[in-house]
This record gives sequence, C-alpha cells and structure tokens, in this order.
Amino acid sequence: MEELIYKYIQNELSPQERKKLEKWIEEDEDHAMLFKNFVGHWELSEMDVNLAKYRVWKEFSKSPELHILKPDEKKSNLWGHLWKVAAMILIAGGLFIYFEWNENGYSAHHEIPQEQLITKETAFGQKLTVHLPDGSRAKLNCGSTLSYNSHFAEGERTVVLEGEAFFDIVKDKSKPFRINSRGAQITVLGTSFNVNSYPDNKNTVVTVKSGKVSVRDIGNTMETIAVKDEKVLFDKKSNTMRKDKAIHPEMDFGWVENYLSFDGLDLYDAMNLVERWYGVEVTFNSKIRTSESFTARFKNPTLQEVMKSLAFAYDVKYQIDKNRNVEIL
Repeated sequence: MEELIYKYIQNELSPQERKKLEKWIEEDEDHAMLFKNFVGHWELSEMDVNLAKYRVWKEFSKSPELHILKPDEKKSNLWGHLWKVAAMILIAGGLFIYFEWNENGYSAHHEIPQEQLITKETAFGQKLTVHLPDGSRAKLNCGSTLSYNSHFAEGERTVVLEGEAFFDIVKDKSKPFRINSRGAQITVLGTSFNVNSYPDNKNTVVTVKSGKVSVRDIGNTMETIAVKDEKVLFDKKSNTMRKDKAIHPEMDFGWVENYLSFDGLDLYDAMNLVERWYGVEVTFNSKIRTSESFTARFKNPTLQEVMKSLAFAYDVKYQIDKNRNVEIL
C-alpha cells in the first residue's frame, strides 16, 4: 500500500490501482486518517518539496546524534515508515516557509494564500467536459484525471493530466497554459490539441488540431514544437521524443464526437481501449499470440458490434457475460 500512496502523490495510479487504494482507505478510519495527513502535506510544488527536503537533509546531517535513513533501507513496518516520512514532510514544509520568509523578507504577519487542489476525473465508460477558471475547456476521455489549483486563473495556468483529454485553450500571452503529464510538459498560448497519456501506454502522444504546441520533458533537456496536423510522441521509459505527421488526425480527435478509433493496435492494446470505453473488464482465458493489428473507426458502437469486429480481425473467440464483462477464449 505504501507504493500506491507514493504513486497517488505523483499522479501515476492506474484506474485499477486507484480502486485498490480507495478500498484500503474505506476499510478503516485509521487508514483514512493516515492517508489524509500524509497526502495533505504535498501541496507544495515538486520543486519546492525537493528544495525543502534537500535543506532538511543538509541540516540533519550536521548532527551526529541523528541517524539518517538511506533511500534503499527496507522497512518492514508500513505504519512506522509512513509516519516518519510524513514527519519529514512536515519539517520540510516548515523549513521551506522559514527559508522563504528569511530570503524574501516575509514577516509572521504575512498572509500566505491557501490553495486547494481541484480534481476532476472520469471512470471507465464516462466522459466529462471541464470548464476551467480562465475560460479554457478540457474534455476528459474515459478513465482520466485532471487536477489544478483553486488560484488557477490568478497565477500560472498549470494542470496535471493522467489519461486522455482534448483541450481548447483561451489565448493569454502573459500566462502560458501548461500541462504536466507523466514526464512531459506541454506549453501553449491559445490552441486546440489532444493529449493521450494513459499509464498503460508506452508513449504520451500530443496531437495538434490548431495553433502551436511546445512539448518538453520535465527536466527541460529537450523540446519539440508541433503545429496543426502534427503529433509528438514522448517515450516515458527511454525519455525520448519524436515528431510525426498526423496521418489520420480523425483517429486522435474522433473520441470527442463519440467515435471509437483503433489505430493500428495489437490485441492487448485494443482490449485496454475496450475496457476504458465501455467500463467493462476484459480477461484472457489463455496467453494469445498474435501479430495482427487493427485499424477501424466506429460511431457510437455497441460493445457487441465492436467485439464482433475485433474477433474477426484478430481471429479469436470471445464471450460476454451477464455483467457485460468480456472473456477472450
């Protein structure tokens, strides 16, 4: 469970992992209290937290009486480890504020604005249009999450995305719009584009419908500019990116108008898409080896219609149970 909490903080949970974490939280009031207290102290930006943690380690290392835990030390007690980490974050937050007050001339009477994280999410089989405070819109595809702070329109226009969304951004040259998504940062002024960044996908894919988009890695070591009908593919594992022509842009944007698109997908990727689109569970009765790929586009199809086409294309058999879950035979 420790690993799931860390992945939640980094916005890296898959829908299945999110359900597992939610079930754990609901099981016990102590679980809920621990989770709330632990996660609540991560409202600082990642850069601020890293800076504060560095200063904490630097200060602690000066004291020979203190034993500093090494990152690779294994802890058998989940509760003890989480409480220690939570305590460290509390100290880190305090030191961060202390250093900021000293370096920027803040006083004890200086009012620090309180920001609240706002999260919009869709379950499998659902879609949602989010109207952002600056007038921009984001349509979330199935199984996606979009987060931003309550002062979004007043400060930086930054959101965090996991999953897929189509954005229509209001132009504001003084405040670029930024999307952080699994290692990639997309920056725009005013444009419309699609971002596909599901946890089980190899690439984060940004496809531009209008305007111009900058895509770079979080470490700011590389950048690619894409314009209308171009796409950028960011490989999350190798931390590399490339730009291609969007040969079939309707495949990338079609879901916004309820087109279900399969663009050269293998069987397993196609079944992941079916799970998200219909909110069903797909299981495999045995390991199926197939090198076939499938390209098709459906308008508001039923589950039965799609599975019939997929079974024919991949030469497999299937059955749908009373709960509409699918088993590949």
